[in-house]
Amino acid sequence: MTTPSKNAPAGALRELRGWWVWVGIVILLAYSVRFYGADFERNRFLAKNLLLFDSFLPELWSLWTGDLGTGEIENQPAGPDVGEFAPWDRFPILAVAVLQSLSAFLLGWTALRFAKLEQFMDRCERWFFAGAIGWQISSVVYLLVGLSGAAKWAGWVNVVMAAAATPILLRYPSDSTGQTDELDQHASVSPVVRRSLTSICLVMGAFYLLFAAVPSAEFDVREYHLQIPREWFQQGSIEFVPHNVYGNMPMGAELHAMGAMAFFPGEWGWWNGAVAGKVSIACLTLLTGLGVFCYARRYYGEQVAWIAAVILLSTPWLFAVSTKGLVEGVFGLYIFATLYALRRAHECDVSSRRWMLVVGFLLGGATSIKYTAVVFLLLPVTAWILFLWRKKIRYAMVLTAIGLLAVTLSSGLWYAKNLAFSGNPVYPLLARQLGGRSWTEEQNERWQAAHSPQPNSLGQQYSTGQLFTSVRDVTIVRPLLSPLLIPGMILGAFVGWSCSTVRQWFAYIAIVFFLWWLATHRLDRFLVPLIPLIAVLAALGLQALVAQQRTQGLVVVLIVLACFMQWMLNLTRFPYGDPRVFVSYQTLQIDPTYLRLHPAHAWLNTRLRDGETAMLVGDAQPFDVNSSVYYNTCFDDTWLEHLVEGKSADEAVAELQRRRIRYVFVHWSELKRYRSAGNYGYSDYPTPERFDQLVNDGVLSRTAVVTGQLTTLRPSSGEMYVVNWK
Repeated sequence: MTTPSKNAPAGALRELRGWWVWVGIVILLAYSVRFYGADFERNRFLAKNLLLFDSFLPELWSLWTGDLGTGEIENQPAGPDVGEFAPWDRFPILAVAVLQSLSAFLLGWTALRFAKLEQFMDRCERWFFAGAIGWQISSVVYLLVGLSGAAKWAGWVNVVMAAAATPILLRYPSDSTGQTDELDQHASVSPVVRRSLTSICLVMGAFYLLFAAVPSAEFDVREYHLQIPREWFQQGSIEFVPHNVYGNMPMGAELHAMGAMAFFPGEWGWWNGAVAGKVSIACLTLLTGLGVFCYARRYYGEQVAWIAAVILLSTPWLFAVSTKGLVEGVFGLYIFATLYALRRAHECDVSSRRWMLVVGFLLGGATSIKYTAVVFLLLPVTAWILFLWRKKIRYAMVLTAIGLLAVTLSSGLWYAKNLAFSGNPVYPLLARQLGGRSWTEEQNERWQAAHSPQPNSLGQQYSTGQLFTSVRDVTIVRPLLSPLLIPGMILGAFVGWSCSTVRQWFAYIAIVFFLWWLATHRLDRFLVPLIPLIAVLAALGLQALVAQQRTQGLVVVLIVLACFMQWMLNLTRFPYGDPRVFVSYQTLQIDPTYLRLHPAHAWLNTRLRDGETAMLVGDAQPFDVNSSVYYNTCFDDTWLEHLVEGKSADEAVAELQRRRIRYVFVHWSELKRYRSAGNYGYSDYPTPERFDQLVNDGVLSRTAVVTGQLTTLRPSSGEMYVVNWK
């Protein structure tokens, strides 16, 4: 049998009785009214489609196979037939994601076998921890292989390692054969309900994978989350990236895309591999759902587990970031897995050291994804360990040392890489103290200004009004929130406050929120990793209402209705995104409607010949340009200034021709956005006057971007120039 929890639910959770039940109902209903009243566009969308549901499904099918325009081009033809139906295009992508998943599980299971921890887990937990550990092992393998100069073979190396682990697993069978999965049956569900909920979760998971298999239209993803793995793969090694500061940060989750590229031959192999990497990122979010279920079932019963899993997977915020290629979902996995493993370590005295290796390795998974994990997770968990074992301080120090050693093994190579390449292990952070290659004081000031709390109209960065606004925004206003998370969490606090772990989780959530508010630029997406924790706490509160016969039907209806409406948002990519899940990849690569692909990029893909490249000015989303191009982010030195400043016209042309730069695209609307008040800023070198001078000097010539019948790029959006090669 599995080791029972020290905080077993039967004795620690408060049961709602009498008028407290109706207080809970009022909290849930009042929040729902306020939540749905906070966003007019979302409400109009939901009201329209709920009232006219018979037309919703045809419209949904049209979105999945149809076309939309973005207004970037003039005289766009109406309604072209561009939705070529080809769902089978996804099969190779999904197959590679499955291969990566199997490899990760084999590696993770091998690690658990050698750590001799399987006997302390039920079957569900073994799958969860094997997956979380294995995906991180794969990430470390990709990094090692990439740094050794064999990035194009990283995926194959990982698969070979996983294959080598298989006979080890067979030779050394698990010592948990006598263990059953009969956990505490407190608040269990009937077999029919269990099968129904399993089917629902599987369907939700399938949509995660289906939407993740659509090439991303997200800015950050096309700027660095997928662009940097592409560059490393194409150049064959992981190196310092002078033109993209984000490429010099930990990218443990993104490396799965680099690994996937190895399995796709041909001109578009890198592109297919990047999409497969997106699917792998979505797989990690689904793994989080499994972990949430395992944790809640072990400590609070099966009803809580199912409620938590359904709430988590249906939350639009998590669905959006996980299927667009953003990594907050993966970050959330490793935060949750670390805290889960920490609780198991505290329970299992005889294996606490081995569990602490797992804690540290999973924590390293977080610090290999974002620098913020050092402050958001590493420091709090270190203090947490010392607190939990405060009565055995020497033992606590030993456990802390073991955990930090595992963190170093899991993510230390990222920081060592930066130290070797730039002289700063946390480049570009702490540049004034630690320095950094090619990072000037002016760049550092712009970076600090952009990533610090933004002042209000009175110049204040920290005020009561700003704090209230932030709390309101992340708990009520944001359209991709779940209406079940916050009221459920409030009820969960009441129900579970006598449980020490519940109090500790609330304290941790509060600490992360205030660190986010005090030390970052308050991008609300950075709080998405807390959703798994909040989902468990919310499920505690909602289950307390479901457990009451008088209110069970009402609460179940509210939960089902909320999740249904959330999936209406997910399946349509509300409020923005690319929902073309059944359109052929060939069409999406060309993208005749320019929903995802910028017209200038499409034009370059038809004009650039072998041995030619282009320079993008003000445009930091080069991912969909077939050829490798010269570009830079808004924080980095501009290639244009570097290559032509101080040179005569002939010298400038010669330098551009030597680098095979045939075209220069200037994205004026992006430059205007960067330079607007409160934005990131941009070098003042690229100006219309400067380009007029380059044209007058004969370095460049303007050319029209004709992308179809009577379709031209608006000059206010951008202009294309041809380099006048000699």
